[in-house]
Amino acid sequence: MKNIIFNMANFLIFFFIIKHFFYEKINGFIQKRSDDVSLELKNAQALKAEAEGYKAEYSAKLAKAEERSKEIIEEAINTAKDRKSEIIEEANKEAMKIQERAKAEINLEKKKALEEVRGNIVDLTMYATEKVIKESLHKAKHEQLILDSIKKVGEVK
Repeated sequence: MKNIIFNMANFLIFFFIIKHFFYEKINGFIQKRSDDVSLELKNAQALKAEAEGYKAEYSAKLAKAEERSKEIIEEAINTAKDRKSEIIEEANKEAMKIQERAKAEINLEKKKALEEVRGNIVDLTMYATEKVIKESLHKAKHEQLILDSIKKVGEVK
């Protein structure tokens, strides 16, 4: 029991000595540490608020960028549609020109063919006339020769 009382007395003496010499320093150190922790906490909260501000700003910019990209894509689609219409219109015009040229060529060939047929008719008529003149024909033979000439002209057409 004496040991317990002696230890208690030593503890109290030690406590009062530490309190007297070191209490202010320990208390100052604890207060400084508490202030540092509070400051760090305030800084962390400020950084968090700043980060949230940046996040909101980034989100807004991202939304604007997405909206702008949609606008650009829509403009490109509209431009492509317009260009498609222009290309189709140009192709139709070119097709019409080709058709007109083909019709003109057909008409030219038709005219050439008609001229050739006319030339053949003239030749046949001259040939028939020669035959009539060279030979003295009967009326029946003459009619037969004219019918043959008309038949040949019909075949040429």
